[in-house]
Order: sequence, then structure tokens, then C-alpha cells
Amino acid sequence: MAKPTSVEVWVNFRENFPHKILIHDFLFILGRIEYKIMPAQANLRDLEKLQLALSLFKAQNEEAYGYLQQIIRDYRKLGYKNICKLILEEVTPEDLKRD
Repeated sequence: MAKPTSVEVWVNFRENFPHKILIHDFLFILGRIEYKIMPAQANLRDLEKLQLALSLFKAQNEEAYGYLQQIIRDYRKLGYKNICKLILEEVTPEDLKRD
């Protein structure tokens, strides 16, 4: 039996699980997470400022920076926006679940 193409797997998956899911969830389930870089809506200058701020934070707190990176990697499937809201202590997990 030939290995199915990703399109065939997707169609079969959608038939068995008709609820809406993100493509990230689909790839995560298959064990082949493939992230694609999407063009940022922010301007280049702001992105460069962010990169500099992150570089300074990393230089001053290398261990904490590595730990934060690992947390983001481990919980990426929950969404960057939700991760940021929790880091900034703007919401609780219960607040996010209510939305």
C-alpha cells in the first residue's frame, strides 16, 4: 500500500474529525510540525527594535531567556497571543477559556 499524500491524509482527517482545527494542530497530530514564516504586519524598524530589546534581555539574563524560549516552544500550540497575555498577567487561564 502506497503512503498517502498530505492532501489525502488531510481529507481523511477532515472526514473523521469534522470540527474546525488549525493547520498547526493537524501537523502537530501528524508529528511533523512545519512552521512557515509569515510576513509581519509591523514595520521593519519596530521589528529591529524588538530584536534589539530581546538581544539585550538575553545578554543580561541568558538562563531566564532560555527558559522563556522553552516555555514558548512547549506551549506554542496554545497561541502566541494567549501566551503573551499570560506573560503580561493581563488575563488568567479562566479568562481565556471564557472568551
